Amino acid sequence: MPNKINVYMLDELRSRFSDVSNCVVVSYTGLTSAEMTDLRAAMRKDNGSLMVVKNTLASRALKELGRDEKFVAFLDGPVALAYGEDPGTLVRSIVDWDKKKKKLAFKGGMLAGRAIEQADVLNLVNMLSLPQMQGMAVGAIAAPLASFLNVCNEVMRGFIRVADELAKKKGGEAGPAEAPAPAT
Repeated sequence: MPNKINVYMLDELRSRFSDVSNCVVVSYTGLTSAEMTDLRAAMRKDNGSLMVVKNTLASRALKELGRDEKFVAFLDGPVALAYGEDPGTLVRSIVDWDKKKKKLAFKGGMLAGRAIEQADVLNLVNMLSLPQMQGMAVGAIAAPLASFLNVCNEVMRGFIRVADELAKKKGGEAGPAEAPAPAT
């Protein structure tokens, strides 16, 4: 008969990681509980979460969810799973927090549902954040549209200039905005 706590924890892991596609496995050997609390707080600021897991339960839950076997293999020794929407911000948050402590080590991770090695996790630090990438995409789409609108506006301005010049030649100094006086 399985332990009720383990059954509950397995259900919790399944529900928590069912929709997670970006995750990093972090070895936390040597961290005190106060440091772990501080790291969790730093991760929450960047919309990330950190969960210390029991490897056997996490492995089972992740296998049941159909996660990559290579990713499940990273669950060895005392590890925590860091997860969030933006993988670059997630890894950057951990690296920034660990600059002074030098106690954390990345074992590997999962990016868009696929396992990635330790070196690839470290490369995520240089990745732009999700809002930055979205801004660049919007800029790339908007730039040609803005140029097109400028060209259209210039055509209209040119037409108005030509119409104004014709009005000056025909009737003196009357501008295009002035209507001729009605005949009585």
